[in-house]
Amino acid sequence: MSSFHAQAIEIDDLYQAKVAYSGDNGGREKAYRQAFKQVLVKLAGSDFVNDSAELKKAINKPNAYLSEYRFDSQDEQTFLFANFESAKVDQLLQQVNAGIWGKHRPLLTVWMIDEQGSQRTLIDDSNEETKKQLQLWFNQRGIAVNFPIMDLTDAMAISNSDVWGRFEQSLLPASERYMAEAVLVLRISDSTLINEPDITACGNNCQTPPLAGDWQLWSGDLNLANNKQGKDKDKLLQSLVFDVAENLHQQYSVIVSSDSDAYIDIEIANVTTMKDFVAVSDFFSNVSLVDDVVMIKVSGTKMLFRLHTKANVDAIMRALNLEQNLVVNQDPLVSQDTSEPVSFYWKG
Repeated sequence: MSSFHAQAIEIDDLYQAKVAYSGDNGGREKAYRQAFKQVLVKLAGSDFVNDSAELKKAINKPNAYLSEYRFDSQDEQTFLFANFESAKVDQLLQQVNAGIWGKHRPLLTVWMIDEQGSQRTLIDDSNEETKKQLQLWFNQRGIAVNFPIMDLTDAMAISNSDVWGRFEQSLLPASERYMAEAVLVLRISDSTLINEPDITACGNNCQTPPLAGDWQLWSGDLNLANNKQGKDKDKLLQSLVFDVAENLHQQYSVIVSSDSDAYIDIEIANVTTMKDFVAVSDFFSNVSLVDDVVMIKVSGTKMLFRLHTKANVDAIMRALNLEQNLVVNQDPLVSQDTSEPVSFYWKG
């Protein structure tokens, strides 16, 4: 996806949650716990949250992390809107050595196709109900998505066969107009994707599931995929969405250490004015995994910064590669000298 004019976006509601509130006895405390777990899952991933005894204890005491809340009605349903204190939540996750996925996250363009018998339907921006449901599930995991509008431009570039075949050579160029960092194909089917069960594993209890689905995602050098089967269409789709989120979390999350002495030297080119210098310094100071920034060298329009970090170098590089203000300043045909600092071009 090197031809993409890609952008990562900042997810500002990672410490906020919206959950349904029943109003019955104990309903308020239950809603607080659900909201807190939703926040922890967005940051640390469902696998870790569900397996951590320490986090399970914390979930039962959500008021210790709650900063503000309100109840509101929407479509005849009451919801709890809760905000949790980011510093306390981060400290909790740090104490249990959780891998934290920060606020800089890739924007996904979603191509979804639904196969019913011999009929295949592409789900685009006009499919309001399906789109709204998918957006809700992705939002619960802190991921922003958009959908193709399937206007004349899209129709000339992409066919149902391209999406069903997951043809990378067609889908990636067609997705450039949506400015996404990643391209996701979701497929769901009641026919050709279904696999017969392994009778050696289930014996006489074998049952062929009525539905199957899979997904494939491309982002830079990443090429991820998985598949699932099920009985209920909505539950299967939700399972696919959450599986995508969990895989992305494994790729982008980092374990933050309070006593880390790691650092990385970053060269920034095209710093031509004092305004640029201030902007670059402020930019690095606001990178979530950076503790301290020191400028150690100036050479013409290039400046060398040393970043003292809370995480390893690979994590910092993944975070910087998602930033809109930076472009890697290296000839792709020339091998990188690992003894030299990584160089970026400042876009401002």
